[in-house]
Amino acid sequence: MATIAFISSLEPVLKNDGTVNASGTVEFYVAGTAFASPLAVYTDSSLSTSAGSIITLSSAGTFQCYVGSNADIKIKDSTGSLVRSVLNINPATTASASDANLLTNGSFETIVGSNSPSNWTLFEYVVGANTVDTTVETHGTNSMKFTSTGAGGGSVTSTLFTSNPLVPLITSFSLKSTIATVRNIVVLNWYDKSQALLSTTTLYDDTVTNPTSWTIKTYVTTPPANAVWCAIKATGCDPASAIAGSTWFDDFRVNELSIVNAAMTFNSTITFVTSPIVPTLSPGDNTNKAASTAFVTAVAPASLASASKLFNYQNFK
Repeated sequence: MATIAFISSLEPVLKNDGTVNASGTVEFYVAGTAFASPLAVYTDSSLSTSAGSIITLSSAGTFQCYVGSNADIKIKDSTGSLVRSVLNINPATTASASDANLLTNGSFETIVGSNSPSNWTLFEYVVGANTVDTTVETHGTNSMKFTSTGAGGGSVTSTLFTSNPLVPLITSFSLKSTIATVRNIVVLNWYDKSQALLSTTTLYDDTVTNPTSWTIKTYVTTPPANAVWCAIKATGCDPASAIAGSTWFDDFRVNELSIVNAAMTFNSTITFVTSPIVPTLSPGDNTNKAASTAFVTAVAPASLASASKLFNYQNFK
């Protein structure tokens, strides 16, 4: 079987001024042809459904596709101006042909029975009030819909996936509600090697400003000590807020975050620290700098949610 590379931008692709490259394009070419020979990419790992050679970024600046041979890439903005080029995306060095998402069925594309997503456990406050919605979605063809008349909607809990206490996880999902004041909650449940619950990290808990149109939420979390398993639990229309309404969740993704764990200086030594390093320079700043430690900043993992775009603006996973 040919080796296949899955290419995606979990975080937005940025322009050189640091803004999101909304509705820009990613052009694929056969590697080593000086961008003269377009290369078809695909929407599935079996390489059966062609997406052509040009992918249009979403309004959030994200994309995903599969490629079966070496590729050179041009990233352009929505006006067609070149942002940057990436050479020799190489499937031969890709470890797996699968999505880097640690979750299975994160977009609720497969269903068990009449209303329950596979690889998730559905709990309902009112039986039958919640369903996999095949008419509303932001990724794929389905979403998970919770509906409450005031007594609560329900929750879904993913099957366990692996975690490493030394490696932060970046978690993202999309949601929307019919009314901003229902209560929606997303948590990470951490388990030890015997799958005993260790602790819970709350990513999202809102009863005031829930979005009424599709909105992406992204969080970076460091697993607690001894946490080698994790599960996501999403609750829509929690009964603690006895309000009628509906909430949809879609496109849950969990990836390990590759970070630099050292404080770097120019033309000098490397000093190791306990926090990840986020460059303080803007993407695209190619000016020469004198040797200094002033151009890197140590930040706590919890702060990376707002800074993570700096790690990912050229990062294809």
